[in-house]
Amino acid sequence: MDSKFLNRRRARQLIDFANIRIGEKGMPTDCDGLIEYHDKAYVLFELKYGAKELPLGQWLALVRMCDDFARVGKPAVFIVAEHDVDDPDIDIDAAACRVRKYYFKGKWYTPIKPVTLKQEIDSFINFVDRR
Repeated sequence: MDSKFLNRRRARQLIDFANIRIGEKGMPTDCDGLIEYHDKAYVLFELKYGAKELPLGQWLALVRMCDDFARVGKPAVFIVAEHDVDDPDIDIDAAACRVRKYYFKGKWYTPIKPVTLKQEIDSFINFVDRR
C-alpha cells in the first residue's frame, strides 16, 4: 500500500512544545492516531518503541479524552501498541504494531492472544456497527 504522506520531509520535522506551558509542569502532548468513525465512535492510539511506557501526562490526557467521548454517548477506545523498529530511518507499519493494552469503558484490558493494532481497531469498529 502506498504511503499517504503528502510531504515526507515535513512529516519528519519535529515540533517542539517546550515554550508552551500551563503553569510549571503542564505541557502539550500528542496522540499518534485518532479515528472519528462515522459520528458514532472514536479510536485513539499511541505507539511506543519496545516496552517504553507512556509518560503520566500523556496517559492521563488520552484516558480522560476517551472517558469524555464516552460521557457524551460515543464509545471510545484508547489502544497502546508497540513496535521493535530500531532504525529511525525505517518507517513503522502502524497496522502491524502489537497491542500491549487497551482502555475501554473505564477499564484497561490486555489481549489474551497477540493482536495487531489493525485487528484491534477492526474489532472495535465491528462492535460499534453491531450496536
